[in-house]
Amino acid sequence: MNTFLDFTVVFLIAALLLAPSLWGVVRDRRIDRELRAPTARFTGQARGPATAGPVGRRPLPVAAAAGPALCGVRESL
Repeated sequence: MNTFLDFTVVFLIAALLLAPSLWGVVRDRRIDRELRAPTARFTGQARGPATAGPVGRRPLPVAAAAGPALCGVRESL
């Protein structure tokens, strides 16, 4: 019984240590996906295996790199 409790305690401590970093990774991926969606819609790019390029980040299109006003994002003052 002590072995089971030891494994449970170690597992819970590991879960408590890993949870914030995993939560941050999920949040960053969601934000990246939300930022990529308007750019892809604005430039007419489709996402998927047929249009997948080399591994890594692709450069932004010229219109998206020019600023948020051209991407359909309004700035609030």
